[in-house]
Amino acid sequence: MYEDQIIDTVHDENSNLYLSREGREMLHKTGNWALFFAVLGFIGLAFYVLFALVFMGMGAFFPTDGMPTNSADQLQYLFPAMGFFMLVVVVLYGVPVFKLYKFATQAKTAARSENSEILTSAIKNLHGHYKWIGIIFLVSVALYFVGVFVMMGIMGSVYNGF
Repeated sequence: MYEDQIIDTVHDENSNLYLSREGREMLHKTGNWALFFAVLGFIGLAFYVLFALVFMGMGAFFPTDGMPTNSADQLQYLFPAMGFFMLVVVVLYGVPVFKLYKFATQAKTAARSENSEILTSAIKNLHGHYKWIGIIFLVSVALYFVGVFVMMGIMGSVYNGF
């Protein structure tokens, strides 16, 4: 049996959820903290964009002699690629930060106006935030293990050559 089915069988669709004054105060405080962390997230993403643009521009500062085996030629392409990868990370992390921001603003509005539709939308955004964070976490763990096995393979081939 799914969790949604349990909720649907216990509560009638037409029933109203009551949120006490203390619950509304806690919702407003939670919205304030969520807004604080969302703003920190946006500031962090702005720095990440700045670093990505610096990395993308660094490729132009490496002199080249036209030979692709030269380390300067490799760095000329590596830094812009790293900058592009950083921009992709900004987009991936920007979605949950934006959802957290939406939750914060809607939670504070719902607490002030006692509007259950706004509260429902806020909770949907919080659910989306946690879903994105969970997916990013699982992908990060998987990439970590892939990186460990790749490095073990590289190190094994290096030490077997001696």
